[in-house]
Formats: sequence, C-alpha cells, structure tokens
Amino acid sequence: MARYDNDDKDPRSKATASVWGIAVGMMGICIPLVAITDAGGKGLILPTFVLAAAAVSTVVIWFAPARRNALSGDQAQEIDMMKQTIFDLHEHVDTLDRKVEDYALQARINQASISTNSSGASVAANAVNPVRFEPPPIVTSRKDNPSTNS
Repeated sequence: MARYDNDDKDPRSKATASVWGIAVGMMGICIPLVAITDAGGKGLILPTFVLAAAAVSTVVIWFAPARRNALSGDQAQEIDMMKQTIFDLHEHVDTLDRKVEDYALQARINQASISTNSSGASVAANAVNPVRFEPPPIVTSRKDNPSTNS
C-alpha cells in the first residue's frame, strides 16, 4: 500500500469520509422514520443495514490494493515524444494557415487591383507585386512514386 505523508492527500481518507457522511445522513433520515412508523423490533433493521454498509465499505476502501499510476520510463519517454510531435504538427498547421491567409489576402488585393484598373480609377494598385503561394510538394514513399523508382 502507498504511504502518504499527509492524510489529507490520501484518497482513501476522502472516500471514507464521504461514505460515513452519507451514512450519517441516511441515519438522520431513517431513525425518525422508524420512530414515526412504530415498527417495533423490525424498525432497527434499516439503521443496522446503513451502519453495516458503511463499515463494509470502509474495510473495502482501506484493504483494496493501491492503484499503480506511475508510468514506466519507456512509456513516459514515448508520451513525451508524442507531445513533441503534436506540438510540431500544431506549429506546422499554424504556419500553413498563415500562408493560406496571406495568399487569400493577396488574391483579394489582386482582384481589387484588377477591378480598379478595368474601371480606370487607379493605377497605383498595379504597383503591388503579388506574392505567389506555392504549396509544399507532397512527399510520398518510393513505392508510391514511380518517378523515383530506379
């Protein structure tokens, strides 16, 4: 079993407090009900079951085997590599998004300059040099790309 320096951090303490808190609430409800119904000797069955259930739950909580949450070194390293890969992918996607936005803005500027030139209102828009967006080539494996096969 895992030992905790501080009982407040021990999840078993919290679970036990929760079980007994609910049990006390149930006792607070069932004792007046027993007194009102005047059930005689049978009226003690419900409070007895509440206490027995809370006691059994407490024993199960404290004697249950501790869960293992620690990861092995290889698993932790693999998770770190996955996090780094996801971070790199996010950066790549953000870069592509900015390039697409720049391309869309440049296309709108070009469209505006074309419409302005056709109306003859302004020639200054023609001075804008459009930046062409060339998407990166799609990398395929050698098996998929017949031009790279030798």
